[in-house]
Amino acid sequence: MSQRQRLTTVRVRLALAAIACPLALTCGGCNDSPVSSDQSQLQAAMNLLGLQYGGYVSEHQGAGPPNKASLRSFLQARLPLLQDFGVAGVDDLLPNGRDGAPIQVIYGKPLQVADRPQYVWVAYEASAPTGSRLACDSRGGVYELSEEDFANQIGERLLPSG
Repeated sequence: MSQRQRLTTVRVRLALAAIACPLALTCGGCNDSPVSSDQSQLQAAMNLLGLQYGGYVSEHQGAGPPNKASLRSFLQARLPLLQDFGVAGVDDLLPNGRDGAPIQVIYGKPLQVADRPQYVWVAYEASAPTGSRLACDSRGGVYELSEEDFANQIGERLLPSG
C-alpha cells in the first residue's frame, strides 16, 4: 500500500470516527447512565489514539511502538492531519483517565483483542475509579471493562510469564 493510500485510509477512518464517536457518546455508551463531558472527551481522545496506534502497527509490519518516544514521534508527524479533528498537540491524544492518572499505553509486542485478533489493545485507564476501566483498541473502539474483564483481556496478559 502506498503512502498516499495509507493517508487516504487514515483520513477515512478519522472521518468515520469523528462522526461515530459523538453519536455513540450522546447515546450514553452501552448503558443508560449519562456520559459526562470529561468522559466524552476522554473517549474521543482514546478513539483517535487507537486509530493512530493502528496506523503505526500497520506501517511497521505488525509491530507496536517500542516506547513512548517512538509513539510520540509518530503522532507528532501526523499532527497536520489530526489538527483537522481538533487535536492541538500530541498530549491531546495521551490524556489522563477518570482517576486523574495518565492512561497507560501498551508498548512493544502488540496484545491482541481476544475475540477480535485482527485488532490489538492500545491503552487503558491506570485504575478503575468507577469499578470499571476504559480501554481502547487499534480500530478506535473504546470499551468500559469491569475489573474481571480487564484482568482477563489485558491485565493478566501484560504480566511477564514466569
